[in-house]
Amino acid sequence: MVSTWSTDIRWSKLRQFEYGEPNNHAGELKKALHTVSDESDDEWLAQLERDYATAKRKHRAYWTSLERVLALALIIFIIITISLAFVLIFKQYHMAVIFGGSGYGPDICETPGCVAATYSILNHVDKNIEPCDDFYGYACGNWFKSSFIPPGHSKWTAFHQVSDNNLMILKKILEKSHLGVNETATVTVLNKVKDYFSACMNKTVVENRGSEPLKKLIHFVGSWTVTNASEVGPWSPESWNFEQALSRIHKLKSMPLFYMFVSADDRNSSQNIIQVQQAGITLSDRDYYFRNESDKVLQAYKEFMAKVGTLLGGELNSTRHQMEEVFELEKKLAEIYEPKDRLRNMEKIYHKMTVAELQQLAPAVREDVFTNCPKVENYILDPNCPSL
Repeated sequence: MVSTWSTDIRWSKLRQFEYGEPNNHAGELKKALHTVSDESDDEWLAQLERDYATAKRKHRAYWTSLERVLALALIIFIIITISLAFVLIFKQYHMAVIFGGSGYGPDICETPGCVAATYSILNHVDKNIEPCDDFYGYACGNWFKSSFIPPGHSKWTAFHQVSDNNLMILKKILEKSHLGVNETATVTVLNKVKDYFSACMNKTVVENRGSEPLKKLIHFVGSWTVTNASEVGPWSPESWNFEQALSRIHKLKSMPLFYMFVSADDRNSSQNIIQVQQAGITLSDRDYYFRNESDKVLQAYKEFMAKVGTLLGGELNSTRHQMEEVFELEKKLAEIYEPKDRLRNMEKIYHKMTVAELQQLAPAVREDVFTNCPKVENYILDPNCPSL
């Protein structure tokens, strides 16, 4: 039998068979099998099926690659999700360590400290003020209404209140006859602190000694002209030594002209260097010295200096005049002082140099002033040692 399926028809059937709807593949195949009857056509159809299977496998391989990409994306998503969950759990645990509780629920801190802090905050809040309009007034309104500046303070904040409360606690501890500790070393240290406190609080001894301890200090630093030479020793420009006086005053941990200490380098925390900062004025801010002469703070300060001088044995009018000169000296120092806002910028006040360069910059200050400074005296100074 001669086949009536021409080459063109076969090619057309092949195209239909390959790109037709998947549901019609079986039907097309059967139709082709019924149409072809000779052996060569059977072989051709067999080859056609093999070619179709190969094409189908190739088509399937393409989707397998896409699935691999999707699987990889899914794995990455799972890893990110697990990482975020771990971070969240760690954060909750960290907060629980800090504030107490499990960290996994609305735990409430009920320790005495938390209760006291909550009570204090609620007492400071002024609920009559709308927080959206004035949050500061809302949060601190009752603080201003209930607080006042105690005598002896120029300002008063919550930090001052906490500090005063701590001092009262320490005072009660030091006033106890028994400190409640058993360790020998601890007892020795605490007893020294207790003895020092008791000596300062022994008003009878303080009154009996009068001004003698302070006069000895004046004599130690080189005397002065406010009181009689018989009381604090003679003073003359020829015998008075500026460097020695400056060194001894620093030894007393008072810091005229400048303040010096050893601390980590601001740009290299692994290195400790000598740091020098401005000091020398008595009032807390340089702006006080530029106020009107009738300002009550300035008047009180000058009156205080004159009173101390007269209590040490000075004549009233002479003492007032000399204390006025002291004030003028401090005022000149205040004029060259850097304002506080500039001191907050570490880049502007960072001027690193060696000790030798510092001495060249300030030749009137000898090396022993540095070595006798209580913050520096335990260090061996090298001229190449850095300072700031």
